[in-house]
Amino acid sequence: MHQKPSAVKALFGILLLLSACFFIVACSQEPAENEAEADAPANTKVEDIASLKKVLEHEFTAPDKEFNRLAGDLGALQQPNMSEDDYAAVLESPQYQAYSEYIEKTYAPYFTENGFENFLNTTAFFYHNFGQDYQLSIHNLEIVQDEKTASKYSFSFAVNYKNPAGQTDTYDFEGSATSPEAGKIDKFSINDKESLFQKISEDTTK
Repeated sequence: MHQKPSAVKALFGILLLLSACFFIVACSQEPAENEAEADAPANTKVEDIASLKKVLEHEFTAPDKEFNRLAGDLGALQQPNMSEDDYAAVLESPQYQAYSEYIEKTYAPYFTENGFENFLNTTAFFYHNFGQDYQLSIHNLEIVQDEKTASKYSFSFAVNYKNPAGQTDTYDFEGSATSPEAGKIDKFSINDKESLFQKISEDTTK
């Protein structure tokens, strides 16, 4: 599966603006139902849960040092007031290729094509790319299949956050997902209800 250029460009754009973004209090839009979601067979549960677990464990075991290295290499190519030609040249660079391939290897196997693009535009690596030393680890992950619609799941988990000063705290999350194909996530949302993203942003910009 080759990642759509628009999806990686969108994540790249988000990466460049991340230090100014405090908007992820919640990525909590409720997924709309459709016929494909309702028709997913119940025997896909094991594969669906395995994919959700992989995605959540990676997203909230942070920071990903390899992703940050690749993002840093790519960011170093940026210049103020870049022209369209300059930006196009960045997208053709070895740094962008390595960055794109790493993102695809990390997350694409667990999503439908559309789900992967949406995930990149809303959630992927948002808890990873901060400048100072901090640590996140995920605990108490519970994933529950909907009783009426086999393709729908809800989940909850806790994230232990160790800030740059070495202080620790725990943040609770909730979320939902749909998986119309075995092991392939289509819609995915999380609710950062205790504003961990904002807290990390504040702690790492002091």
